[in-house]
Amino acid sequence: MSLSWQISYGITANEFMVYCQPLINAKSGECDGIELLLRWHNARQGWIPPDVFIPLAERQNLIAPLTRFVIDKTVAQRPNLPRCSSFHITIKVAASHFRDRAIVEDLQQL
Repeated sequence: MSLSWQISYGITANEFMVYCQPLINAKSGECDGIELLLRWHNARQGWIPPDVFIPLAERQNLIAPLTRFVIDKTVAQRPNLPRCSSFHITIKVAASHFRDRAIVEDLQQL
């Protein structure tokens, strides 16, 4: 099986996980937000490093579905996150997802 097929399958099989990395304010020492990190545990190959699957996803036009997955998981967890206006959530978005305002449309739908 090709790794690109496995990425598509991995999305539907919930092999991808979103981890939260705290963003700490250097002055206050408080957590001001989180950065979301996508990780993949493939049932057949184990952990696939992001530096392997992200470039492949970009080349195979699968990066937008992965970004949608991250956003969807974030929206589902939003009730569990701090509600203060200064708390922020950071995700990395591929430049290709900005074409034709695709990321804007995805965010509006979610």
